[in-house]
Amino acid sequence: MYEDVLIERLKNLHSDLMCTGDEAVSLVNFMTDCMEDKVTVIRDLYFHDRSPVKVINPQLVPHGRYKDPADELIEVSLGYDSFVKNIGSQATGVLRRHTKALNMFLMILSLPAPYSSILYLRYFKQLSIDDTCKELYMSRSSCYRKHQRAIKILNKKMTSAS
Repeated sequence: MYEDVLIERLKNLHSDLMCTGDEAVSLVNFMTDCMEDKVTVIRDLYFHDRSPVKVINPQLVPHGRYKDPADELIEVSLGYDSFVKNIGSQATGVLRRHTKALNMFLMILSLPAPYSSILYLRYFKQLSIDDTCKELYMSRSSCYRKHQRAIKILNKKMTSAS
């Protein structure tokens, strides 16, 4: 893995670890609501606009884009299916991000001290580099050096785990 990609993932570590509950559940609930809306819309289109009683009169037969009443219902159904599939992909993406972040977090915790402490404070606790130095009673140059070394060790560990 490239170090810049690893650092970007580390920057998002906290939010990716904490996102799974509310965000994924709300997406799944939204998906369920959309499927219920699909049934309602199709039913309403059929019974209110295209019911056989209304189509008996030739003047009420639709003109324009939808010559056949079934075409409109099929297009609405396919549109909803595509929309729900996209929402499902978003929910899967949230869960996948959470899983990757959890694996990275566990690897950070398994690093030797002080590397695990530096990465934990920087990316999970989201402390600045100055606050991390103060927390660990470390000089700024030592903290930067050990931070870079921690990134290299984590990168090796993640590459070997893949």
